[in-house]
Amino acid sequence: MPNKCDFENGDCNYSPGAGTDFFWTVVQANSGDPVPSKDVSYNSGAGHMIFADMSSVQSNDQLGIVETGLLDPTDDNGRCFQFWYHLGTSRVAILKVSFQRVGYTLHSLFGYRRGSTH
Repeated sequence: MPNKCDFENGDCNYSPGAGTDFFWTVVQANSGDPVPSKDVSYNSGAGHMIFADMSSVQSNDQLGIVETGLLDPTDDNGRCFQFWYHLGTSRVAILKVSFQRVGYTLHSLFGYRRGSTH
């Protein structure tokens, strides 16, 4: 598992999680609606990102789960996990990020969004 992933060279071994209802794919920014026009790697339409087309979601209880593989252990200084996201949907969307150790959850964060983002 790479320590840095910007999706410029594929999906970085991210995979659909158990129980997912729709899937994430690697797309180029600015490749058409509803894909965002810029990515954070290049701040232009030249970069790539993983994307889930929310227009195909039929109900609010559907899940689009993406998981990394196991990350390398850190030293005593730890590691920063940073990511960018865009919830460009007029439907209710919930973003949940969980940090897990084999067997249990270390920490979870939730974000809710109703309406479109800009």
